[in-house]
Amino acid sequence: MNKIKYIGFHHCYDNRLKMNYGLAGTNKMEYVAKVLSKDLNLNVSLVSPSWYNSEYQTYNGAGNIYYDKIYYPKTVKTKGKILGYLNILYSNIWLTFFLLFKTSKNENILVYHSPWLALPIIISKKLKRFNLILEVEEIYGSVWKMPNFFNYLEKVIIEKADSYILVSEKLGKLLPEKPSVVLYGSYWQLAKKATRVNNNNKIKVVYSGAIDSFLGGVFNLIESAKYLNTDFEIHILGYGSSDELSKLENAIEKNNSLQSTAAIYFHGVKYGDEFNAFLQNCHIGVNAQYEGNHMNSAFPSKILTYLSNNLLVVSTNIASIKESSISQFINFSKDDSAKNIAECIENTSSQINTNHPNVIEKLEDGFIKGIGKLLIKRT
Repeated sequence: MNKIKYIGFHHCYDNRLKMNYGLAGTNKMEYVAKVLSKDLNLNVSLVSPSWYNSEYQTYNGAGNIYYDKIYYPKTVKTKGKILGYLNILYSNIWLTFFLLFKTSKNENILVYHSPWLALPIIISKKLKRFNLILEVEEIYGSVWKMPNFFNYLEKVIIEKADSYILVSEKLGKLLPEKPSVVLYGSYWQLAKKATRVNNNNKIKVVYSGAIDSFLGGVFNLIESAKYLNTDFEIHILGYGSSDELSKLENAIEKNNSLQSTAAIYFHGVKYGDEFNAFLQNCHIGVNAQYEGNHMNSAFPSKILTYLSNNLLVVSTNIASIKESSISQFINFSKDDSAKNIAECIENTSSQINTNHPNVIEKLEDGFIKGIGKLLIKRT
């Protein structure tokens, strides 16, 4: 069997279209599709039930270098909650009928886990009996408050899956024992710059990811800036709601009004080569998320992004990271307090000429072999 369908919320390679998707999830799906198409020689069809969050637009469905075919529903303009909910309902109905008419028994179907996708997948799997490979980044019900119905659907789809792509070993201990492979993040093997451009001789600390008060992350890092001297500067790349971005700007302005602390700069969202080039001019990548049970089943994708771009990595004591096979390459703070994060950044700065040769290459080799065995097992 030389084909596979990959289902998940994904944009359509046109950032002008305001579609419902997650940037981190899309980036990881791109990597998995690369492995499936280029390393395992499969024809990959992307099936994205993403709906538009603004005006009606269409996409022609042409493939790209990783996807043989791309399918999206035609949703409509979503001004107001009622039309928004109708779009979501239509998207789920569209996905259900797509799977009922476009899949066959024992076909490998890979799904990037989301509670919004659970019901169409559960219904179509029961009727079509395809092999479900569930790519699980987190157990949503343990992190976010969801309606009981969605908590129930999440439990059902996890139970019905035939095998898993897991974001961490820690997550595997929380799920039913089934064939699985671990994928911490995107193992892109990037061309590294020979030298960093550092015109001001500052130690550049970077945060890349969601701007989210609940998870802490960037706001915790901003708080740590008051414990760092002017030898350091902090750069933030990320995305978030208008409310969160407003909070971010206020926090940065408050910090930068202090003359004796590390300056902070926000650069918005960057993509592709521009994004990687920016990171490779930094020294230390930081994951400053709050510790706690809500993070035990997740693995921040930014960790792999930093390592891929040859950065030193500082992180709080997230259990899934500490128990991973790459923990030896991470510098952990004593706890998630801003003061101890700053102390860890200072200690790590003495290692800025350290490299981690072949860590990403070894991770990729292991994943290619692991997912290859999963597909053979389920064919």
